Amino acid sequence: MPYIPQEDRDLIYLAAYELLDEITTPGEFAYALTLLLNRYVGKQADFTSLSEGIGVYESVKLEFYRRRMAPYEDIKCAENGDVY
Repeated sequence: MPYIPQEDRDLIYLAAYELLDEITTPGEFAYALTLLLNRYVGKQADFTSLSEGIGVYESVKLEFYRRRMAPYEDIKCAENGDVY
């Protein structure tokens, strides 16, 4: 999913991390994500491009959960006991 060629990553990394230094609240983070999505979809958005944008967001969410949240939850389950 986010596994693009390293040279593309390097360019995006520089721009993204400069922006992320300025984001300090969930609202600012949501605003930045919204700007990115709106820019990607464009002003003359049609159903296909809007659906594609939502699909990207959903894929990012699922990958973030799989790679970051699930391991955290596994640790907390081991520390505090399973609820199921």
